[in-house]
Amino acid sequence: MTPAASVATLYDLYTKTTAHLGESGWEAPPVDATVLGVTPESCTLDDGSEGVTYDGGGLGPGHVDAVAAAENVQSYWKSLGLEATVAKSSNPKNDRITVTGVDVKLNAQYVVNGDRAFISIVTTCVPGDSEKLGDAVEKHRDEQSTTPTPTPAP
Repeated sequence: MTPAASVATLYDLYTKTTAHLGESGWEAPPVDATVLGVTPESCTLDDGSEGVTYDGGGLGPGHVDAVAAAENVQSYWKSLGLEATVAKSSNPKNDRITVTGVDVKLNAQYVVNGDRAFISIVTTCVPGDSEKLGDAVEKHRDEQSTTPTPTPAP
């Protein structure tokens, strides 16, 4: 998998999951959710060479029935081929329910309680040079910030 495919996989799962939940109030993915818009983190591949990983996600609404919401996400992620499990906190004062979904491309979590929810996704390590890719992201952002905004017509 390439770094670009890794970023696409991350935001594809986020977008599909929030759409599946059918709720308003979820943060939108970044406008520039591409390999030029997301900063990579360095990681080490199984062969010892350098690779990159990406992370992202967003906040959303809580649920009166957090268990049902978590089971809904678990079922959906399983339908996509992820190994997905639901865990409830052993602390009775903590009402969070966590769904963890894993496959060869990513590790995802959906955490929900009555007040809020969030989805966090981390991609697996893929071949890539984090310094070069990070420099490309920085250059792209600099170019975007120096592009003049057109003045609206009266």
